Amino acid sequence: MRFSGLLVGVAAFLTLATPVSLAADDTDTCVKASGDEKIAACTRAINSGRWRGSGLAWAYSKRGDAYYNKGEYDRSIADYDQAIRLDPNQPWTYVGRGKAYRLKGDYDKAIESYTHSIAVDPKYDRAYDARCYAKAIQDQLVSALADCAESVRLNPKASWTLDSLGFIYLKMGRFDDALKNYDAALQLDPKIAESLYGRGVANIKRGDQPAGTRDIAAAKLLDPNIATTMSKYGIRVP
Repeated sequence: MRFSGLLVGVAAFLTLATPVSLAADDTDTCVKASGDEKIAACTRAINSGRWRGSGLAWAYSKRGDAYYNKGEYDRSIADYDQAIRLDPNQPWTYVGRGKAYRLKGDYDKAIESYTHSIAVDPKYDRAYDARCYAKAIQDQLVSALADCAESVRLNPKASWTLDSLGFIYLKMGRFDDALKNYDAALQLDPKIAESLYGRGVANIKRGDQPAGTRDIAAAKLLDPNIATTMSKYGIRVP
């Protein structure tokens, strides 16, 4: 899935915020596990009474990640909201909340959340990329390009931003530019389903049906729902 591992900054936050008094296994599980195991460990951390104020935000943020990965976006947003109330200075939490809003189809709130992230940390490249992608979904393509340009300036080797650029250029009908950026994204990470699917569509539109068909098939192996997702974003096989 696009944006996997997006909230890497939480690890640094946790180093500062987590007291040694919590059992190490609960702390590690809340941070490193997934699914119901992660949710249970984070809930124990939240209910332990060992944190107050900003020191508790990490546990809500990590539980929000777990709910997000389960597709429980409303519960994810509720936890991210609580983390932000406790500590409004962690840019990755806003991006996590924005991802959840985007997958709910609430692109305006997603963009608003990404904008808050940028206000907290103007050098956080993933926030610019996330806002770029959400704007591109809404066909705000010129503004999206500006956000992606800033993301590339901050991190020229980010596969996720190159994927976003491919998506924008595909929507613009600039298929050569789309292919160039999708190729670059896939060189860095060959398992981006969105890039494979977008490159497939771009190749078909340029008249290379065999290459396009291969890419689309590969994308569906990585994500069986990719055609439905991309169709919602305005990208369909010709």
